[in-house]
This record gives sequence, structure tokens and C-alpha cells, in this order.
Amino acid sequence: MREAIIGEKREDNAGDAMRSLLTQWEQITNELGSQLTGNEHFGESMNRFHSMQMQVRQQMQETMGKTLQTYNLPSREDVIQLGERIAAIEDTLARIERRLDDTAPEKKSDRPARTRKPPKD
Repeated sequence: MREAIIGEKREDNAGDAMRSLLTQWEQITNELGSQLTGNEHFGESMNRFHSMQMQVRQQMQETMGKTLQTYNLPSREDVIQLGERIAAIEDTLARIERRLDDTAPEKKSDRPARTRKPPKD
């Protein structure tokens, strides 16, 4: 039985037998793939499949958006827009902080530094 699966030659090594089976499987798969993709109906079918897939995806997004809106929850697009707005606010805040740091006078304390030693007069 093993000889019928592998071919005419009987393999003594299990590794050789597996390589032989894998090679035969690859050849058969390549032949079937070539026949399938060479068929003009295959391309048309794949095109229709991808079109249907895109339509289903768009309908799912619309349905999910309506569902989220019904429950007053943000959609993915809403969260992305919020993230962009927060990033813009953080940039503005950082710019304001830099300007304040640049224009603020150096703060000098009127009191002497706090140390354990009494100040020298």
C-alpha cells in the first residue's frame, strides 16, 4: 500500500517517503492551481467575490455605525477624530508652555536658601 501511494519505488527512509509525498502533492496542487487560474471564469468569479466582499464590509460598517449611534457610543472614526483633536490640543499646550518658559523672568527668592546652618550676616 505504501508503495502505491509513493509510487513505483519503495522508500526505506521515512524522511525520504515524506519528501516524496510532499513533492507529489506540490506538483498536483500546482497543476490544479494552474488549471483553475487559467480558466477565464475564475477571474470573473474572483472579481465578483471581491465586489461582494466590499459591499458586505460597507454594509456592516454602516450597520455598526447606526447601532453605535443608537446606543450613543462613539464609532471608530469618532475615536480617531478625538485622538487627532487631543493631539492638536497637546501640541498647542506645549507651544504655550515653551513661550511662557521663554518669556518668564528668572525667579529669585527674596529669602535665603533653607539650610540647617544659620545665615551669615
